[in-house]
Amino acid sequence: MRKLDRPILLTGSIVQGRGSGMRFPTATLQTDTELPEPGVYVSRVILRDRAEWYEGATSVGVASTVGAVNPTVETHLFDFTGNLVGDHVELELLSFIRPMETFRSMRDMEEEIERDITLARDFFRSA
Repeated sequence: MRKLDRPILLTGSIVQGRGSGMRFPTATLQTDTELPEPGVYVSRVILRDRAEWYEGATSVGVASTVGAVNPTVETHLFDFTGNLVGDHVELELLSFIRPMETFRSMRDMEEEIERDITLARDFFRSA
């Protein structure tokens, strides 16, 4: 994991994602902000309409394992339930976990996502 010199800020709205059926629900950000290096990041999402923030793990790039061809920004929010579609958010990328990968199977991808989430949670515990 590589801590960033300063947080990378992405702003936009949450849109309906592709719904891959994974165990880890994500919020898909639509943004006009230039995207950073593709990869997985420790992140924090500020819900502007609700004045709340949540810790999470964010994937930036092409999720080729699930057949995507265009880059997306998808965040798994820790300890959040609900629907954010239409909400305006600020997404702060705080630390780089790993580059994007193409996995042999959904199971392999989910196991890696579990490791990403553990690393992200550990980041916040030690902050």
